[in-house]
Amino acid sequence: MNFIAHIRESDGQKQLLRQHLLETSVLAEKNGSAIAMKQTAFLAGLLHDCGKYSDAFQTYLRQAAKEPNSVTRGSVDHSTYGGQLLWELAESAFEKLAVEIIANGIFAHHRGGGLLDYISLNQGEFDVPFKNRLNKKLPDYLQVKERFYQEVITEDELRASLKESSQEIASFFQQARNLKRHGSSLFFLNKFIYSCLLDADRTNTYLFESGQVAVNFDTAQYFTQAQRYLEDKFAFFANFPPTRIQTLRQQMSLACLEAAQRPTDIYRLSIPTGGGKTFGSLRFSLAHALRHNKKRIIYVVPFTTILEQNVNEVRTALHDTEHILEHHANIFFEDEADGKNVEELERKQALLEDNWEAPIIFTTMVRFLEVVFGGSTRNPRRFHQLMEAVIVFDEIQAIPANCIEMFNFLLEFLKNFGQTTSLLCTATQPALDSVAVKLTIPPENELIANLPEIYQAFKRTAVQPLMKPEGWQVADIVNLVEEIQQVDQQILIILNTKAAVQKVYNALHEELPESNCYHLSTGMCGQHRQDVLTGIKKRLENHKPVICVTTPLIEAGVDISFAAVIRSTTGLDSIAQAAGRCNRNGESEILKNVYVINPQKSLENVSRLSQIKIGKELTEERIHKAAFTQTELDLLDPQEVRNYFKNYYQAIAPTLGYPIKEPPTNLVLLMNDNPNWRSGCGTALFSGVLTQSPGTIAKNFQVIENLTKSVIVPYENAGKEIIAQLGRDLKPEETREWLKKAQRYAINLFERDFQALGKAGLLVPLAGEVGYALRESAYDKLFGLNLEGVSLMGLNFF
Repeated sequence: MNFIAHIRESDGQKQLLRQHLLETSVLAEKNGSAIAMKQTAFLAGLLHDCGKYSDAFQTYLRQAAKEPNSVTRGSVDHSTYGGQLLWELAESAFEKLAVEIIANGIFAHHRGGGLLDYISLNQGEFDVPFKNRLNKKLPDYLQVKERFYQEVITEDELRASLKESSQEIASFFQQARNLKRHGSSLFFLNKFIYSCLLDADRTNTYLFESGQVAVNFDTAQYFTQAQRYLEDKFAFFANFPPTRIQTLRQQMSLACLEAAQRPTDIYRLSIPTGGGKTFGSLRFSLAHALRHNKKRIIYVVPFTTILEQNVNEVRTALHDTEHILEHHANIFFEDEADGKNVEELERKQALLEDNWEAPIIFTTMVRFLEVVFGGSTRNPRRFHQLMEAVIVFDEIQAIPANCIEMFNFLLEFLKNFGQTTSLLCTATQPALDSVAVKLTIPPENELIANLPEIYQAFKRTAVQPLMKPEGWQVADIVNLVEEIQQVDQQILIILNTKAAVQKVYNALHEELPESNCYHLSTGMCGQHRQDVLTGIKKRLENHKPVICVTTPLIEAGVDISFAAVIRSTTGLDSIAQAAGRCNRNGESEILKNVYVINPQKSLENVSRLSQIKIGKELTEERIHKAAFTQTELDLLDPQEVRNYFKNYYQAIAPTLGYPIKEPPTNLVLLMNDNPNWRSGCGTALFSGVLTQSPGTIAKNFQVIENLTKSVIVPYENAGKEIIAQLGRDLKPEETREWLKKAQRYAINLFERDFQALGKAGLLVPLAGEVGYALRESAYDKLFGLNLEGVSLMGLNFF
């Protein structure tokens, strides 16, 4: 009998099960080599689908091919057999530990919630989901085992392979213990093996379904050519008469290039705003990747505005529009799968080839952290791609506070086991060594020497606190703008909320129509924001009057320079970023003003934005203290910023380990040794080695509270064309290409807004269940998203 793994929909071609298992194991082994886990990953790939040897599954598969609606997808369990079969052979402690790691990946490779908990707490009662799965009664188990040993590998060969795996695990465990990080390291190892399996399985499925063969990409050759293009760019700049700021940028960029020869580690790049972080960090990354044979460069940014600008700049500099991946919008809602249709969803994901294999990747901090800690089977698939990489964290101070301690654990794992170099870039370095799970970076790992002198050399602004006891009203801001216009005609106003931005914009547009007012917010898709920024930049370049009223999205990474800035009170890091949009290129030798104001609560209410509220309070407290003591205050001095972060982290200390309410604990404990649950569970119920709770972590982990969903918007003809194309039945490769284009035409909606738009009939499902599009009536040509559904673009439906 020919045992089958898959039947291709397009032509009915059958993939033999033996072929799928062997090919997947080879791919998994290759993935596992990144951290010396070749044999462990090989076993996960070899055993993951061995349950398909059952008569029940073979019957189910053939029936599904003949009459798809006659069977329930995923109704026949084939994901438990491999883990149980391997467990039978485990004898030593490290063999059992190896099987726990391998078997969990196998059990979860079609599970929407990701890896199983080793210990769980549900409504006050302890549970052991992994052990329960390991002890599950399986029909045809002996039959499956016999066929597997006959077709794929003998029992003796499997025992020998498990012994090799246990040796890999023992070596890993000893290193983790020496580092005093064995708990969190085992959590990440579990994630890594799971990722190796997921990617190998999906890749092999993709190759079979598409009828293609794997093509090896020469990363070193690509990086070599990219470096040539980048150095040509720097050589071209050197031909121009340098300004003071340009000279400083060139000096720091050269320091980045020289630092690239240093070993794999965690480094800081503390270039002041406007100092050229993007190309300085790229110069470091390309040279470091070539020097240490890294597989890819990953840029992680806090906001899509930085991503959109940086991707454009890097693509232009490297002459590459093909190999640089831009990933920020999750248009494809993988998390909506349930156990019955998860396999069909995974087949579509496999065909979309969504595994982060590109040599250069730009993504957001949200997407990056979801890869590591999130659920589904799509996010974890990418985790092994973080090994043997250079990861640049741009504007690292913007990392979500509740993720800081988990993030610190992660960077240590990537350095110690993944041979990954991390570069933390910002003008305002957060004090990551002042939290409970410390990330200690020695001073010599700062790429730029003499930072105090560099700060003074780059100083282009003066921060002017303007505190009103009663707070600022809209009319007060309009009056301040008119006063500033007596000297400076190009003014940026940054407020903390969309509501405040719209109120101030409307007032300025009405009172000062000749000033050419512009509006920016996250309610606009990336291309919309880019078009507005282009219009602003033209006026700035031509020295024409312009006012931009925006949310903080403009602060991080947007290369733009105004003559004056007004900023509502917030944390010092954000004020520093706002100052970076003022006199950015040293256009004026005189220090230009950044005015810090405190709006009335009726104008800008941040009471529900707890972290902004705390940062605002700390800044105002520091301003009032300096005024009371009549001492000179430079809010942007590096020592002031460090003190601010230490005070800020102390104020929010209970949130840094990602606390959850149900069950009451925090995720740092669940990913580490899980001491409370381990001591409470008892040996009678739990008898394994691992104690982490990856399933509970995945269930509760959201980088942003009220996680968003992405929808495509009908902005201009290009957005409408993308929606029209994705509304058709396309080939997988066509869908993939249109989804890439859709990144620039997507906005992120909170769940409440998504549901409200759906109920109002303002969302349209796209073909193939790849996501949703917004109707034209819900998108405004000025403000973007219009929840009322009555926009300035009219009431056209499609």
